[in-house]
Amino acid sequence: MIPKQFFIPELEGAQQKGEDLYQSIQKFVARWGPIEKRRIHSMMFWDRVNKKKPVKAAVGRPDPCEGGLVFAIFELGESYPYLICTTSRGVRRGDPLVISRVDVTEVEYFEA
Repeated sequence: MIPKQFFIPELEGAQQKGEDLYQSIQKFVARWGPIEKRRIHSMMFWDRVNKKKPVKAAVGRPDPCEGGLVFAIFELGESYPYLICTTSRGVRRGDPLVISRVDVTEVEYFEA
């Protein structure tokens, strides 16, 4: 698969753009653990309710668990979970969606 150029969706009504918004979200989620440098474009994981159903979260698309727009996905250190940040989960309010490492089956990174 062709690597994707990094982007982050614009947050309606916000002055922050792209990299500034990403850095702001990253700073907020850093309290969950050490953040890996590689930036995630998408990931496949087992649905949080129906563990037999694989779902895909991708930046710029609706979150498959709760439907909010995905702004960023973070990979924490190897003993920590992944975090999906949407408008209502980790960007404007609330905590990010936490996805256990054992439930993740595939990760696609943005190009370096």
